[in-house]
Amino acid sequence: MNGTCEAACFSPCEKYLYTVGDEAEIYQWDLNMRKCIGRTGDEGNYSTTSVTVSPDGKLIATGSKMGTVNVFKIDEDSHTIEEGGPIKTLMNLTTSVTDLKFNKTSQLLAYCSKWKKNAFRVAHIPSYTAFKNFPGAAAGVLKYPFVMDFSHTSEFLAMGNDEGKAHLYHLSHFSNKHK
Repeated sequence: MNGTCEAACFSPCEKYLYTVGDEAEIYQWDLNMRKCIGRTGDEGNYSTTSVTVSPDGKLIATGSKMGTVNVFKIDEDSHTIEEGGPIKTLMNLTTSVTDLKFNKTSQLLAYCSKWKKNAFRVAHIPSYTAFKNFPGAAAGVLKYPFVMDFSHTSEFLAMGNDEGKAHLYHLSHFSNKHK
């Protein structure tokens, strides 16, 4: 990388490492060859702050200082990011994206910003739309979200905030009781 590295994540197969930084570019590193094999511009962003790859290895998402989330498609044969820019840009936050994660089935993408109260969103990936009724808490209740993660089964989503509290959400669609 030529600039500052802000975030990194591994591919599900653990053969590749993706890094992002202040130059708004996504770097793909081949861990066996120990070299950069791809570099893609993070369109519309001037500084990328976070990155995550979907568990199925088909998508990569980036968050920016402007609050936008770009979702790119990964070619299944070459394992490189497909050309043509992001397949979707989510613009539901107005401050820097500090964390983003796909759930285990790659159907949901959660993202947050620690710079604004209640800046916590979940997007449905097949339709690329953010749930308008989530998280459903009154203004200021969540405080400043720092981190979040899905449980292994995706039945639960946890979000930790600046006050040291963890909010736990039950996602009944992924519950064993409803299958």
